[in-house]
Amino acid sequence: MVLCRFLIELKDSVDAEEMANLIDEQLKATHVSYKDIHDLLGWQPVRVTPLSPGTFQRYTEEKVAEGASIGHLKPLHMNAPEAAIKRLIQLGKQT
Repeated sequence: MVLCRFLIELKDSVDAEEMANLIDEQLKATHVSYKDIHDLLGWQPVRVTPLSPGTFQRYTEEKVAEGASIGHLKPLHMNAPEAAIKRLIQLGKQT
């Protein structure tokens, strides 16, 4: 089970597990309720998926090609639909 999923597009390659651990540590330090959940579950609930540069741009272009208005496309932030997450991961594997 994943409680916090981060899709991150960076220019340089990163170690996903190391970045997940850094985010986890910051969340524990700044959010008492997160630390409580973390302690209760007994495992680290953060997952990071690095995406190749240009992934979000390719996703936007794909949506526009499907007929979406560029003015109505908003960056995906919290609680993105599962289909959008899966497509971003697919596009993120492209170079």
